[in-house]
Amino acid sequence: MQEADETLVKKWDKPEGTSWSGRMFSLLMRPFGYPRLEGGRAVSAYRGPESFVDACGIGEDEWAKNFDRYDRGASRAANRHRDCVILLHVLAALAVLTAVLGAVGFSGRVGLLFGFLEVLILAVIVAMVRSDRDPNTSSHHGWLSLRQRAEGFRARALVRIPAIDGSVEARRMAIMALLDDQIDYQTKAHHRWEKLHAGLERATRAIFYLVLVAAAGHLVPLAVEWWHMMGNEVPHAVEAVSHFFHSQKWLIVTAAGPAFAACLHGIGGKLEVKRLAAQAGAMKDRLETLKLELANLGAGETDGLARLAGRIADELAAEHHSWLSLVEHAELEEPA
Repeated sequence: MQEADETLVKKWDKPEGTSWSGRMFSLLMRPFGYPRLEGGRAVSAYRGPESFVDACGIGEDEWAKNFDRYDRGASRAANRHRDCVILLHVLAALAVLTAVLGAVGFSGRVGLLFGFLEVLILAVIVAMVRSDRDPNTSSHHGWLSLRQRAEGFRARALVRIPAIDGSVEARRMAIMALLDDQIDYQTKAHHRWEKLHAGLERATRAIFYLVLVAAAGHLVPLAVEWWHMMGNEVPHAVEAVSHFFHSQKWLIVTAAGPAFAACLHGIGGKLEVKRLAAQAGAMKDRLETLKLELANLGAGETDGLARLAGRIADELAAEHHSWLSLVEHAELEEPA
């Protein structure tokens, strides 16, 4: 296990170089509400508040060896995985679009080009999925494995604090700083994923309504043609509408539109956006309850502090396992 983790660290932890992982995800999701721009900088580890790190009594070398490397590697692998999810679903939608373009109104070299592009896109999708099934190259596997190691070490650091020499108040405030930090993180995560989920839903509905308009528009030329065959005159306004919808572009919209709607829905589902938002909100509430208990802890209650630190560590571990159960099956798959 140790050797496997070391292999993953060597692959994903690049502390000196600029990482562009996450840039594709954040750029393409920004129109749907994702608030921040990922990538374009070196990935750094975040241990937690300085007072928490100082109070746990763990040396710099041990933090660097047993946390920093894993935290940086997990962050980079997570961003790469999100990029791959985005790319996979966009490629699947483009495969449908190229198939439609090749079948509607194009022939000869142009039609052959669209056919070649469709095959190429499908081949890339298969290659991406196969690569993600190999633990040595899978960003999904690297992300989960390294994150488990990093969070496990941070939880062990937390439960050390009550046993460290020093005033009870100083140790209580160190744990309080970690709680405040985690509450802030969960609050931001809740709003970030909730906003993205709402944006993806709005865009999916908009595409659906556009497809509905296009499908209904197809009926206009057919109805006008039938009306002409009956020997009736058609008002010029209706003729104009019929001419507007008598175009291959609307057939392309009705055929490829659902594929792009499925693309957005698939991204949200594969990344578990809705459930992550709900989980972060619930975790924030639980941590706030523990913070209130910690604030009401009497001065000099060393045993009470130790018990509460253990409960906080257990809560953080439970949240991590709950998160893991959401994302452990989010490996790359051929889109339906």
